[in-house]
Amino acid sequence: MTLQVVVKKLQEALHSRISLPNTEVYEESLTSYFTTQQSELKPVCIVKPISVEDVAEAIKIISTADSSVSLAIRSGGHNPTKGSANIDGGITIDLRDLNTVEVHSSKQSVRVGTGAIWGRVYETLEPLGISVVGAHVYNVGVGGFILGGGLSSLSPRFGFACDMVDEFEVVLASGGIIHANADDNRDLWVALKGGSNNFGVVTCFTLKCFPEGKIWGGLTVSPMTTLDANLQALVAMDAKWDKYASLKQSYTFSAKTKYMIATNIEYTKDTPEPEVTKPFLVIQPFYRNTLRSTTLSELATEIQKLQAASTRQTFYTTSFKISLQHLHDVMNIFKKQVDKVESLEGLKMTLTYQRLHAAIPSYGVERGGNATGLPADLPSLVLAILTCTWSKASDDRAMEDTAETFLKEVDALSAEKGLYHPYIYLNYAGGFQRPLATNRQSSQQTLREVSLKYDSQQFFQNRVHGGFKITD
Repeated sequence: MTLQVVVKKLQEALHSRISLPNTEVYEESLTSYFTTQQSELKPVCIVKPISVEDVAEAIKIISTADSSVSLAIRSGGHNPTKGSANIDGGITIDLRDLNTVEVHSSKQSVRVGTGAIWGRVYETLEPLGISVVGAHVYNVGVGGFILGGGLSSLSPRFGFACDMVDEFEVVLASGGIIHANADDNRDLWVALKGGSNNFGVVTCFTLKCFPEGKIWGGLTVSPMTTLDANLQALVAMDAKWDKYASLKQSYTFSAKTKYMIATNIEYTKDTPEPEVTKPFLVIQPFYRNTLRSTTLSELATEIQKLQAASTRQTFYTTSFKISLQHLHDVMNIFKKQVDKVESLEGLKMTLTYQRLHAAIPSYGVERGGNATGLPADLPSLVLAILTCTWSKASDDRAMEDTAETFLKEVDALSAEKGLYHPYIYLNYAGGFQRPLATNRQSSQQTLREVSLKYDSQQFFQNRVHGGFKITD
């Protein structure tokens, strides 16, 4: 069955849920992606299901087509990598209308559609005095975040977002609809917790809830003259473990402001200036300080406003054990790479350090396992996240080369100092990185077996673009 025949069959089956080029719905879907690299891809049609049955019908039709017919699957569309959630000349399934947020009467769980965004999930739960483990940024989609693991400000208390999933609702390549939980299809339940889009289309998640009120947090902005004090505070925070504390520290270069330091602090209970944050609070001067009693949704909105949407942008990441001198050394590698490309139009480059505390992987082990590849005895790590923003498509290659050089130099130096760790957090991985292969060498065979069991024709491995494949 050719692509043209597939589109016709989709139109016959799903009617107005199929959008073609030059229509309002089609164009809205394209322009709503986070980055230009995604928006500029042109699928032959876009499927916008409103129910799991719609998804099942679409997958049933597409999976029986010629092997040349490919598709991409989108929830929030926040992943910046070209082709991760959109496709040129194929079919894109846009899941944003599957955005239900239904709280169980017990307030102990909530059903969340894969197309929901985290800010709206928080806003629904906050009046009830409960929350879930979710993303830092308001507009990040639920589906991609959880399937990539989901590192959150609440992870020090509860683990990755995927560790809080009681049940996945999944459409298989056959078009069948199944549920995966601790009792039914348990192997799939474990594999989906950080295993990306390799097994089926997840349409809904049942998530564990917990009591949560106001939190204390916000953003501070400092000049680069405070770099050593900020890095010392970051190391001190790691030594003073507090499960309520979470932090991202970013060092940003732009042509307008040169270098600035922005620290996002989230303390997930309403305790002003908790002890673990005091090394940061004595740093002077601050250009900006928004630390206050707030909510997860308000803080997610604040972070969202700092995001540079509708630009050319990408993420890359690597990991190493914490060391003050190494944090300085990685910063120097970052500056060297910035120097090479600082004249590019629209350039903005950010190096972010985020803690991954040793306690976080243990929650996954306690809750039946996951596919992140992290052992319960993991040492505390620093995720080094490189974010690059630029204007011209002609500079794409230069930016990717710069990022690849940065990662190679950081990894080589980390290995030389005995600080290297192979973990690549999937949600921050760049297009040329291979997080599933790197993180899960010991469990990769298990993931392959699960894939073959639920997708014997390997539809999601070979014909669904985006994500990171088990065979990568």
